[in-house]
Amino acid sequence: MKKVDKSEAAKLRQNEEGTLGNNKEERSSELILANKELAFQITECKQAEEALRESKAKYQAIFECTGTATLIIEEDNTILMANNECYSTTGYTPTELIGQKWSQYVAPESLQEIQKNHQLIRQIPDLAQKKYEVKLINKQGEIRDAILNIGMIPGAKQSIVSISDITERKQAEEKLIIANETILQSEENFRRSISESPLGIRIVSVDGEIIYANKALLDIYGFNSLEEFTSTPIINRYTPESYAQHQERKEKRKNGHDVFDYEISIVCKNTEIRYVKVSRREIMWNGTKHYQVINLDITEQKKLTIDLIAAKKQAEESEIRLLQLNIDKDRFLSILGHDLRSPFNALLGLSEILKENIQEFHIDEIKGMAGDINKTAQSTFNLLEDILTWASTKAGQPDHI
Repeated sequence: MKKVDKSEAAKLRQNEEGTLGNNKEERSSELILANKELAFQITECKQAEEALRESKAKYQAIFECTGTATLIIEEDNTILMANNECYSTTGYTPTELIGQKWSQYVAPESLQEIQKNHQLIRQIPDLAQKKYEVKLINKQGEIRDAILNIGMIPGAKQSIVSISDITERKQAEEKLIIANETILQSEENFRRSISESPLGIRIVSVDGEIIYANKALLDIYGFNSLEEFTSTPIINRYTPESYAQHQERKEKRKNGHDVFDYEISIVCKNTEIRYVKVSRREIMWNGTKHYQVINLDITEQKKLTIDLIAAKKQAEESEIRLLQLNIDKDRFLSILGHDLRSPFNALLGLSEILKENIQEFHIDEIKGMAGDINKTAQSTFNLLEDILTWASTKAGQPDHI
């Protein structure tokens, strides 16, 4: 290495002193601010992580407790998620369903309708059916009748599909039609079966007069008798939205276009709002044409579906926030590494001069340079000690520096 004379060494030392002196206060202030910012960011990061865990746990719990087979489907028809209820409906476990194409479980006669609606609900949601009846194929190769309730997850191209197997219900309806053909001989048994049904059932004349309602139906509304039910105007039994839809259905029926399956929101006697799935079928009652209207209370299922969509959206927002916090943390650590490198360069420079040219310096110059080395080393050590102390504190461990 080229030897450095005393004047050059003194000049170098003077420059180092000036640089260190000017930067020390500035770097100390920056480091204090940076430490505070990092502590704040780490706190936010931990809070975001906790919120994400809670949101995911809530999302998964709601998803599993909808009470019906539920899928989340990607735009390309791939099944992204499936709950355990899918097994009882399709015969497939969630693991068998996830990653597969949804269309492969649809019977040929329903495939075109499902594919059309799958695209329509993403392109023109107002024109898409949110609920309709289809035929599915279970693991045993059986054709099953089902009602699909479909909604889009806000801010995403994914849809959430709730599957209600109505095979037994349709079979029961077919049996009921057969029973209606002999209703004059077995009307008492028929009425008893309706009376004891867990589903809310009412019998309505062609003119719309309610002539019978079972206990299950009265319980849904909170009424004690058929008289109390019929004396309450229908506008008071429905929410404003459902009443408007009721008027639309009446107009369609007048024009020969009956509506057999739909949902309503009702106002109970205690003013509670509940959601009901309705199925309307033609029957013979007392030898004349009537309509049997079956009511299924789906209030809890409706609430769980809404909570599921909200929880997923919250989880996605928390995950994005966590990613940003990690980016900010990495940027800070990069700046911190640069601040540690500068004093070490000064230490190496001064020590190299002493090592190569110590015989040429006066003892006072050596002491001065040694003092500079000591100050820089001490400052750097203090900085490193603060960083290690902070790191061990954040890790929840005692300080052993």
